[in-house]
Amino acid sequence: MDKNSVSAETKQGIIRNSRFAVISILCTTLGVIAFGLPLLIPSYGQHICVSIMFVGFSLLGLITAIYSIWIIRKSCGQLKGNVMAGISIVLNTFLILPLVLLPVAHFVHDRNSDRRWAGLNQIEELGRAMSEYEKTHGGYFPDANRWCDELLEECKWLSKDYFVHPLRKSDICSFVFNRAISGLPANKIDQNIVLLFESVGPWNLNGGSELLKKRNNFDSYVLLISGKAYRYSFKDMGIEWYDPVSGHFYIEPVIWEPKTVPKMPKINECE
Repeated sequence: MDKNSVSAETKQGIIRNSRFAVISILCTTLGVIAFGLPLLIPSYGQHICVSIMFVGFSLLGLITAIYSIWIIRKSCGQLKGNVMAGISIVLNTFLILPLVLLPVAHFVHDRNSDRRWAGLNQIEELGRAMSEYEKTHGGYFPDANRWCDELLEECKWLSKDYFVHPLRKSDICSFVFNRAISGLPANKIDQNIVLLFESVGPWNLNGGSELLKKRNNFDSYVLLISGKAYRYSFKDMGIEWYDPVSGHFYIEPVIWEPKTVPKMPKINECE
């Protein structure tokens, strides 16, 4: 088949352009037109047939250009068209390259998004469990020294996996309960006080700002008593919040302790 193709190209005995080189440059031209139509006329970008034409002509132009170079080399100088084939290969490579790189870029973006949001989803679930605990315990927070155990006992849907960051499976506990609000009534203290935040340590991990740790490639989140979670900025030493009106991010300092500690009700001991 290859010999027939070469002989068909050279049977007239004169130097002429390879038909495959001509086809490749025509396909490349049509591919460029299909690529440029959505840029010139945006409405064309909504038609899938335009995308199919672009991909089809570009691939056909690239394949015929490569094949024409092989035919020209086999013709022993009887065929020409290396320039056309070379132009087709360069143009089609640049046209097709984004189609290869876009899925890679999407994969990297999705992977980074997973790293960014994984901790947020987890800490919000623990906040929901904490809310359920409050409702059945008179509005009081659990004991800081047993908070993980008490949440597990109260929320049957909860498991130990919820206390470990999805991307840090080797951790024993990836979240910290703010020790300053241990056993306090949730509705009698500032709702902007920290409830939970990310770190790493033993089971029933509790403490304050001294346990905040920056981790490379991971965002750290802080959950407030109000139930709202924010990303913590180690650079600015505060939580980031977005103002939809101005379209800007702002930094607010973190509140760790209540200004006044509410009095705990007295418990009558049984004789």
